Amino acid sequence: MTGSAKRRTVFDLRQKKENLLKLEQKITKAGFWDNAEQAKKITTEISQLKEEISSWEKLLEDSSGLLELSQISAGHDLTSEFEEIEKRFTSFERLSLFTGKYDQGEAIVNIYSGAGGDDAEEWAAILFSMYEKFAQSRNWGFKILHTHPNEFGGL
Repeated sequence: MTGSAKRRTVFDLRQKKENLLKLEQKITKAGFWDNAEQAKKITTEISQLKEEISSWEKLLEDSSGLLELSQISAGHDLTSEFEEIEKRFTSFERLSLFTGKYDQGEAIVNIYSGAGGDDAEEWAAILFSMYEKFAQSRNWGFKILHTHPNEFGGL
């Protein structure tokens, strides 16, 4: 993890901890549980923040430990440990990009073949299959609202 990436991560982590404290303070206020929908939304956000903070803290702890180990154990190959931490960091960083207002919701995906005849329709079918398999691999719900296949297996 580079120095600038670590500083940015620590800043983001600090911001997340501050947000968590603010949300936890809301729970303690009288009348918080009167609005069940709002309470559910806030408690869900709290649990997501706690999980994310815990994951980042573990990653930072592991990277610091690996740095110390590399400094005291000259000659030992730590490539696999470094690659594992780098893979986890990249995964967490990618997840942190999707924290906006609409990123937790559901999506509707439309695929149109447009102009291009049978080849375009075949490509639309391939693309549809890729999206479907990706959603299944992530255990996301997937529902086909409408499809219009052609006689050659395209869409």
